[in-house]
Amino acid sequence: MRMQTDTLPAAVSLLNRSRVCAVVVTFNRLELLQAAVTALRGQTRKLDAILVVDNGSTDDTSRWLAEEARQDRGGQLQVVTQANLGSSGGVFAGVKAAYAGGYDWFWCMDDDTIPSPTALECLMAGAERFRATTPEVPLGWLNSVVQWSDGALHRMNEPKLKPYLSWGPKVIDRRYLPAQWCSFVSVLLAREAVAKCGLPLKDMFIWYDDVEYTGRITLRGFTGLVVLDSFVEHRTKANYAPDVEDLDEQNCGRFRYAFRNEVLNLRTFHEGRPVILAVRFVRLMLRRVRLMVRARKFRYLYLAVAQAWKGLTMERRIEFPTAATSLSTTPRSAPESGSTRGIASIPLP
Repeated sequence: MRMQTDTLPAAVSLLNRSRVCAVVVTFNRLELLQAAVTALRGQTRKLDAILVVDNGSTDDTSRWLAEEARQDRGGQLQVVTQANLGSSGGVFAGVKAAYAGGYDWFWCMDDDTIPSPTALECLMAGAERFRATTPEVPLGWLNSVVQWSDGALHRMNEPKLKPYLSWGPKVIDRRYLPAQWCSFVSVLLAREAVAKCGLPLKDMFIWYDDVEYTGRITLRGFTGLVVLDSFVEHRTKANYAPDVEDLDEQNCGRFRYAFRNEVLNLRTFHEGRPVILAVRFVRLMLRRVRLMVRARKFRYLYLAVAQAWKGLTMERRIEFPTAATSLSTTPRSAPESGSTRGIASIPLP
């Protein structure tokens, strides 16, 4: 209890000084987007901006955003419109634009992420607790506890925690756990980490792009934390994690990215260690083939092997952000595909 009292003034100072921009990636899920934005507007720690990346939605998303633009209620909602570049392309564009806007923290999530009212406040307080006790170590990102609609931990968004000895004694007092990587569902990225580690690999499109990015940040000397009193709900239809047993004609496109990106991540985590990379690659392929044979997915074995080869050979193009004086404040029509230049300031209630 004494530690909480001693760090309270510093925590309040951090909450007041830092500029936080939420980055929400959306595609054809207007009802969920509306719920997410409402939850973001209701945070106890007010956001400085909410940046929505519209990945080429064809429903009423653009119409709704345009209607919001006509409502002058104070605050600022910013919109990036681009072609559908997937999760990685959406987070890439959103963080790049928010960085250019000069924000200190980038709170990334999907459009089906519903934060609790204190989710951001607890993330920021966790950042201050870490900085107060470990000022010599740079903080890269903080992740919320991700739950499904029934309150259970969401299987898709479980972070990779560090070994127990590195965090066990700290849990009670500091209420966070050191982690190696996490998902893009409610991760708060530090500006310094983005500046030094670059932006997400936008060509990954979907699946394992968040593992690569948050893992890349921790591999370069930054700490990642799971804050135990920050909660969000991930409103998927079921509490699931991708499994080869679910592989079929309808979703083989998604698994194509998974097969490729999982291998690409091996290159990130074992960069400069070719022998270890080769051993891990062989182990991954043997496990993958075994699981596919067990699930009787023989017809997709070629797909898995071909995409694994792509993961070994595709270029890892890491782009670094650049700062700008401010984001555009003039609403525009949709920009070129993939562009982040068409950013409109839209009043929030």
